Amino acid sequence: MKKNRYIIIPLFILMNLLTLLSSEKIYSENALERSKFHFFRATERRKAGDNYGAMSDYNMVINLNAEESHVGFAYFMRSFIKSNSWGDDKGYCEDLKIASTYNFPGRKEAQKKFNRYCVNQK
Repeated sequence: MKKNRYIIIPLFILMNLLTLLSSEKIYSENALERSKFHFFRATERRKAGDNYGAMSDYNMVINLNAEESHVGFAYFMRSFIKSNSWGDDKGYCEDLKIASTYNFPGRKEAQKKFNRYCVNQK
C-alpha cells in the first residue's frame, strides 16, 4: 500500500508542472489566446465531471468576448450543464436563446433546441 502512495506524489508534481507550463496562456495579453485556453479547459473539465469548473471557464470565455464562435459555443455548452446537471430549465432556455444569436457551428442546433423545448415554457 505504501508503494501506491509514492507513485501518486510524482503524479501530483507532474500535474502542477503542466499547469505552470500552460499558465502563460491564462495571463496572456491576447484575449483570443486566453479565450482558447478557457474554452479547451472547460471541455476537459466537463469530461472529468467538474461542472462547476467548466461553468467557470465558459463564463470566462463569455466575459473575454474575443471570438464569436467561442462565445456562442460557450453559451450552448453552459445550457447543457444548467439543464442536465443542475435542473435549471430557465437558465437552459436563456443560454440557448443567447447562443442562437451567435455565428458558430452549433447555431442551428441551439435554435432547434430552443424552439423545441423553450418556446412554450412558462
